[in-house]
Amino acid sequence: MGSCACGSKISQQARDDITRKFDSFDFRINSTDEFTFIQRAKRELTGSCAPDEFMSKIYSGYKDFMISTACAVVFKKKNLDGNFVAPFTPAPLIDEMWCLAILYTKKYRELCEHLVGGFIDRVPLKRLNGAKMFKKVWPDYDANFYKLDSKYTVWIYNKDVTSFLIQAYDRVQSLKSSDLIAIDKKTLESHVKTLHDMVTAKSSNINLARLALTIPDSHGSFNFEIQESPSQVYERIFSSLPTNLSVLIQDKYCLGDKVGYFIQEYARFMTMIFFSKQTLTPSEEVDQVWHTHQTITTEYRSFCLRIYGKIIDHTPTVGGSADTAKYSNFYHQTVELYKFMFKESPPVGIWPPNKDRFNPMNFVGSFYSLLRVFQSIVRVLDMHKEARPADIPAELMSCYFSWTGRNLFKKKGYVINMKSTTKLRAGNTTSTYWYAGGCAIIYRTGCGGGCGGGCGVGCGGIGCGAAGCGGGGCGGGGGCGGGGGGCGGGGGGCGGGGGGGGCGGGGGGCGGGGCGGCGG
Repeated sequence: MGSCACGSKISQQARDDITRKFDSFDFRINSTDEFTFIQRAKRELTGSCAPDEFMSKIYSGYKDFMISTACAVVFKKKNLDGNFVAPFTPAPLIDEMWCLAILYTKKYRELCEHLVGGFIDRVPLKRLNGAKMFKKVWPDYDANFYKLDSKYTVWIYNKDVTSFLIQAYDRVQSLKSSDLIAIDKKTLESHVKTLHDMVTAKSSNINLARLALTIPDSHGSFNFEIQESPSQVYERIFSSLPTNLSVLIQDKYCLGDKVGYFIQEYARFMTMIFFSKQTLTPSEEVDQVWHTHQTITTEYRSFCLRIYGKIIDHTPTVGGSADTAKYSNFYHQTVELYKFMFKESPPVGIWPPNKDRFNPMNFVGSFYSLLRVFQSIVRVLDMHKEARPADIPAELMSCYFSWTGRNLFKKKGYVINMKSTTKLRAGNTTSTYWYAGGCAIIYRTGCGGGCGGGCGVGCGGIGCGAAGCGGGGCGGGGGCGGGGGGCGGGGGGCGGGGGGGGCGGGGGGCGGGGCGGCGG
């Protein structure tokens, strides 16, 4: 289980006490919530696609991170202002679950107060700290994997997942040369960046047109007692936004050259909050910017106190038809207030019509690690070779969700011999591409018989004596001869292995709206 400090009996008791506090805390907004935190996490982090086992692992990792963080905070001298920086680095998808918890503004504040008597801030650390916790979720997690894993974790809508996965699969398959697909470790990031560019090409295709309108003469939510003009407040808000917000949005949501429009519309939404006497609800697109701003907690707190004199809370929907109707009305009023205040209609690609705003096809999506997607493609290609899987998205997602943390590119690189044949070891199925410390795939062609097979082709390249055969991937192999002369030794078991579960990409989704509004 671990301990808080030096493994002492007292600190273990303290950890047990904090664990009980965490487990007993009710994270529901109210007792009638139909949409629980775990359900929302499954939708927001996996597009409702992941098997329950995967979600249990993610939640277990998040819980362990929060408890370990609370322990570290409790055993340190408390800050005078009651705000504490988490001393550990969460794994990318664990981090997204933490971000999701932060978006339950009031409940997260209550949880932190319950655990440590203050607030736990999310501040990115300069160095990776706490990688051992990753292994509790992914036993084979390689700390060298973290940099690219975190850098290329991006949002993709469910409606775009299927086409993206097929396009990505074809892209990697096109790297074949002389019956080999060779991925050099030095060029790995460029391959992953290519996937990022694919997502950006789709996500940045935004309709910025503004519909003709009749400008309302007044609006019941507008506070006319405020002396400043909307343009004055907007300029103050826009100039107060964190300088790194644009970069975070651009990287995470792949908006390309459209990111400036999203920042502008977010600043307008926050200006409406300043003037509104009623609850407002943003579009999904603006909400994504708001989410990102909130999860850099110290900057968001400073911004809110400077502009509003208080923290502007974010309230997610709790599910059900009544909640959907409520937020649909809030959204309608928000768009009407926009027209009144800014004397123009909002861009339809960032503020869609009401019926589109609450259509699950337009807001249900997931955060994907593109490096893990790339590895899954390599793994599936290594299994199927030229035989194209009947359902590529389903096969890739099965591989993706069953990943154990293994880094295929830990050594010099990875080579797939497209002419070799493979089979699965006894007890494995087509979904068991990974399992901790083992190899589900047996290579059948070439010298050595087992994992050493097929190494003779293209020897002297990155596959031989490295991750492909006889080196980091296979145990016991003797490496390859210089010019393609075959493998020494047999190869005694391969790095790689099993796993299972998954879904067919795309589809899915829950009822109810996106994230909720805030009190003005």
